[in-house]
Amino acid sequence: MRRPASLFKEARDHYDKSRYERALRLFLYIALRHPSDRLAEHAANLALDSLAILGRYEQLENTADEMLRATALVNQHPNLARSLRTIKYQARRRRADALVNVGDHVGCGEAYLELFNAEPNAQHADEVLYNAGVCFEQAGRVGAAVRLFDELEKRMPHSRLGEKALVRKAKLYSSIAAFARASESYEALVRKYPKSRS
Repeated sequence: MRRPASLFKEARDHYDKSRYERALRLFLYIALRHPSDRLAEHAANLALDSLAILGRYEQLENTADEMLRATALVNQHPNLARSLRTIKYQARRRRADALVNVGDHVGCGEAYLELFNAEPNAQHADEVLYNAGVCFEQAGRVGAAVRLFDELEKRMPHSRLGEKALVRKAKLYSSIAAFARASESYEALVRKYPKSRS
């Protein structure tokens, strides 16, 4: 049986030559089968990096989950656990972004909303919630979009996206002939953002 250092050298060679599939298998083997080895954390990170380069974000999220469940690995390398949670969040975000790029408005709205509900205090949670609202708006789901823009305003009143959310909400109300509510939204916009050009 080959030692982790030898496997790592081979994996790194594949990685450096852009043979990410081959590198991935070896890096995962090292990380999950030799979690106490000094190279395990580095191998785990390069395995995840290989998946990101390949654009396989769902597998990236699943692999990060698998590594988080590998207690020997995360106990031996505590910094890795933090990185894995961040990577998992970023993978979910990229999957949602990919749905935007293919025009799946309902799918991206649901993906962003699921991401927000899983991590409501994440660094860019306001952006995730706003994006969910925009996706639902583009899908013609006015009620869902308005609720999400309201949620953004209530939960994150100082968000840099608050003004945009209010403008979108007012326009949505106008689009369904709810003029009293549209007027209330525009008045709130003027009150809260007096320098708004919207």
